[in-house]
Amino acid sequence: MNKAISKTLVAVLTTACCVGAVVGCYFGLHEKIEANTPEAPATIAAIFPDYASATELQDYDSEYIRSCYDVETADDQQGYYYELVSAMGRSGTLEFAIGVVDGTVTNYAFLDAGSEDAMGVAMAQEQAADLFIGYTMDSTDVVAGVTMTSQAMATAIRAALTDAQGR
Repeated sequence: MNKAISKTLVAVLTTACCVGAVVGCYFGLHEKIEANTPEAPATIAAIFPDYASATELQDYDSEYIRSCYDVETADDQQGYYYELVSAMGRSGTLEFAIGVVDGTVTNYAFLDAGSEDAMGVAMAQEQAADLFIGYTMDSTDVVAGVTMTSQAMATAIRAALTDAQGR
């Protein structure tokens, strides 16, 4: 009887150790995989407030695109999030983000003045959303009498729209 209890106890402990090792390996690897997965930029939520997932895309070919994400919203709408750097404006470059859905800019967020001096920054912070939301590849001029800064931003936006069109 003592031998039967001993064998049962050994079998139970061996099974518990094996199960513990498997569970430990799973959670240990799972945390390492999550730690190596880059997080999507926080500004995606500003561009797509109801986004469900965002997958970084690596295959873009433009000096103006800093990063690109394929975004799916909670209502199954698909779009693209771009972080852009403008072409050279009057005094430098600007960094900003846009959302593109069905070939149209749906939202805009100013990120950084980059190398631009104060001259174009105010426009990029305060007026660019009004200028660029609704912008498509068919848009010719942003507004009459566009500034060098807005022309430089439009160049970057056209690069993003071209990229989105090719996907």
